[in-house]
Amino acid sequence: MSPAQSTTKRIFSIRSVISILVIAFLYICFAAFLTNYKLVITVITGSFPLIFKLTLLSQLVEGIGISLGTVDSIFLLLNGLLVGLNCVLIFLTIQTLEGMGKVKLSVGGATLIGLVAAGCGACGFTIFSLLGVSASLSFLPFHGLEIHVASFLVLTFSSWYMIRKLIEAQVCRLY
Repeated sequence: MSPAQSTTKRIFSIRSVISILVIAFLYICFAAFLTNYKLVITVITGSFPLIFKLTLLSQLVEGIGISLGTVDSIFLLLNGLLVGLNCVLIFLTIQTLEGMGKVKLSVGGATLIGLVAAGCGACGFTIFSLLGVSASLSFLPFHGLEIHVASFLVLTFSSWYMIRKLIEAQVCRLY
C-alpha cells in the first residue's frame, strides 16, 4: 500500500470521520451560542427546567441558517468541517511523529491561524474590533464575505499541508 493510500485510509477511518463530524458540530454550536451569548448565559444560569434549556439551545443551533443567511451558513458548515479535519490531522500527525521520535512545534501552526480566522463575519468583526481595525473592515466591498473566504483558504491550505506532511512522514528519505 502506498503512503498516500495508507494516509487516506487513516484520515477517513470511521473513528476519524466521527471525530471530524463531532468537532464540526461543536464548532457550529459554538458559533450559534456565541452570537446569542447573553441569552445562553441567562438560560443556563437561570432556574429553568432542563428540558427547556435543552430545547432552547437546540433551537438556536437549528436556527443558525436563518440568523446567518445562506452564504454565511454554507461557509460556517465548510469551515466547521475543515476545523474538524484539521484537528484530526493534528492528532494523526503528532501520533505519527511521536512514533518516529521527532515531534516539532510547527506541526499545527497553520491550523491555529485557521482556527483564529474561521467563523462568521460577525464574529470576525468582533475579533477585529478588539484589535482596533473594525472601522477599516466596515468598508469591505462584500460585507465580510472576504473573511469567510480567507478563513476557508487558510484552513484548506492547512489541511493540504498536514496531509502532505503525513504522507512524507511515512516515506524514508535518503540523504
